[in-house]
Amino acid sequence: MDEERRTTVNLDACIGLAKERCCFINTGFLDRTGDEIHTSMRLGPMLTKGLIKQAAWRTSYEAWNVLLGLKNGLAGQAQIGKGMWDQPANMKGMYDTKAASSTTTGATTAWVPSPVGATLHALHYHEVSVAATQATKSSDAADADYDAMLLDIVTPPVGACDADAVASELQNQVQGILGYVARWVQFGVGCSTVMDVNDIGRMEDRATLRISAQHVANWKLHGIVSEAQINTVFGEMARKVDAQNASDSRYTPMVGREAGGKGVIAFTAARELVAEGLTAPNGYTEGVLCKYRLEAKAAEKAPKRKMKLKARGGAKETAELKAIRISTGIVKRTLKDIQYDVKECTRESEKLAKMQADGAEAHDVSKQEEILAECTTSLERSQAQIGGAKSELTALVEASAGDAEATASPIYTAAVAVLAME
Repeated sequence: MDEERRTTVNLDACIGLAKERCCFINTGFLDRTGDEIHTSMRLGPMLTKGLIKQAAWRTSYEAWNVLLGLKNGLAGQAQIGKGMWDQPANMKGMYDTKAASSTTTGATTAWVPSPVGATLHALHYHEVSVAATQATKSSDAADADYDAMLLDIVTPPVGACDADAVASELQNQVQGILGYVARWVQFGVGCSTVMDVNDIGRMEDRATLRISAQHVANWKLHGIVSEAQINTVFGEMARKVDAQNASDSRYTPMVGREAGGKGVIAFTAARELVAEGLTAPNGYTEGVLCKYRLEAKAAEKAPKRKMKLKARGGAKETAELKAIRISTGIVKRTLKDIQYDVKECTRESEKLAKMQADGAEAHDVSKQEEILAECTTSLERSQAQIGGAKSELTALVEASAGDAEATASPIYTAAVAVLAME
């Protein structure tokens, strides 16, 4: 996975060390861009994302990967891959452009966002002979100016940007951060289609999030944008993302009068990704995402805990009642296992009898006998466990029988009802 500058510049040696088992190399523009921004963080302000894609390092990076793969004999022996198409709903756009960015470059595979995308991209390999392309490029690989390409690769994509481009890019980056983080923190949804600032569905994942967070952090570091600008745009784009998710009943707004709980937690996470952009290891986002996802899950459980407390009569659950509740659960689960095992044994026994009556093959009958034996063993195990489980629950119930508060609890009532079950 050629997705870090240090891997790119050492790709020849990497393939050489793994030559006996190397079956795949690829370029991944998204992760590679995130690494490039973090690696060159203090060298100057980054260009806009559009200009980063057009910079010399990107062109040489893509060509370098293919040529070194062919130079090391991967043609016909291993896959050479290209990066993702990030617009899942724009399959025509993918079809029109993916051939030029993949098959005609000598690549044998590429990332696409869906099975439909994969089917369409497969057509490119019928339209273009990759083998012929690789044969031509293998000759190029022998004479390529690797020193010039390497110089391009280590030249960071930094430079000046005009004010309008900065304002537009900041909105785009912040909206992308909030759109992805809101779903990740609130729902635990990772790679998915997220509406961008222009309401176009784009594939977002931790790689795109890393790019956006690192980019804003870079511009803040070099004074391209101020803290006040960032705060203002975060507020504006949070309202935009809230509106884009308004039809989702599970979604909690991040700002405004309806904000609260998981929404506020998601907003805080998004801000932290930018605030800690300089110090996050390699610019990775997992630490912040996981921390705030856990916080959101805890916030989600809090009302449920209150509801459970209310269901228990509003009183605090004592150690004795907790023991009864757990023991009740064990008895209920074991009884349920017995019911299931009885049905299974009956069904498998009937199946065995039918096979024997129909004169089935001895091997098939033997296998069915094994299945029936497994069902019988499971049933016998559950039947052996239920006696002890009921005895333990009975002892707990009897020990609390003289406690008026305990006997009035729904937990105690449920335990008595379970003991009466056969």
